[in-house]
Amino acid sequence: MARRAWGEGSVFYDKINQRWTWRGTYLLNGIKTQKTLTAKRQIDLKEKVEKFKFDVGQGIYDNTKITVTEWLKKYLTLFIQPTVRPSTFNTYAEKLNFVMREFGKRKLKSLTAIELQNFFNSLAIDGGAKQQGLSPTSVNTIRRYFKAACQTAVKNHLITDNPVEGTKALRTKKPDIVIANEEEVLRLLAVAKEGKYIYEGIKNPNYIAENIGTKYYIKCFYNVVNLDLGTGLRSNELFGLRWTDINWQKGYIDLKKQLLHINQKYVFVELKTQKATRKIYLDEGLIRELRDWKIY
Repeated sequence: MARRAWGEGSVFYDKINQRWTWRGTYLLNGIKTQKTLTAKRQIDLKEKVEKFKFDVGQGIYDNTKITVTEWLKKYLTLFIQPTVRPSTFNTYAEKLNFVMREFGKRKLKSLTAIELQNFFNSLAIDGGAKQQGLSPTSVNTIRRYFKAACQTAVKNHLITDNPVEGTKALRTKKPDIVIANEEEVLRLLAVAKEGKYIYEGIKNPNYIAENIGTKYYIKCFYNVVNLDLGTGLRSNELFGLRWTDINWQKGYIDLKKQLLHINQKYVFVELKTQKATRKIYLDEGLIRELRDWKIY
């Protein structure tokens, strides 16, 4: 049986099946894969081989049956988890889970821009755990993460085009910023100092009076509110503070960590960027309040 090569692969005539046959290999997702093509006439086979090689070179040929869920799990494991913080990885997984629930069993290459746009639009209407709709910002984050995942799939020749490219982000409206005046701030501090709402929802009216730790909890509540008003810290940064973060002599907070809820437990983690690590100076009144709280 004479064999000849057309580039990579070999060509021979199969006398049993009476067909010209080409067998060769190509790389699919970094894996060497074998391919066989046949035709009655040698010239027809050569055309098939040339088209096949062209399609492979253009990333058009794809015989994978990878589903949306299979790809997104692989994408998260290979490309996201090793490169971001655990909290950021959890955010990616949470957002992409919306896509997996809707399209998980579908082949990745079967998705279209139109159905994805309908999906993104519907998330803003009845998405979320309570089906009350997600905010446009949340929907756009899901879209952005999935777009990046599909772009990685394109680069790895799993799909030829990114279906998210044909969609548009939802319109977002910047929330109005309401700045509290001095009277409102003083009223808030007065309410915090009384501790009226610490145990809101507890049915037993005598609970506060009976609880020996109530005075301390009220003091904690007041000082947390007071500290937040005086510094403008984010909640994760605020709850990540420790007494050792305060420089009592120079009067500032050395902000380095934040408290995050990861994998059903609270952990202290470093702030994301060098810019987020900063010193926040406190006025004398706030320093005095914190000293009293520390020794209470």
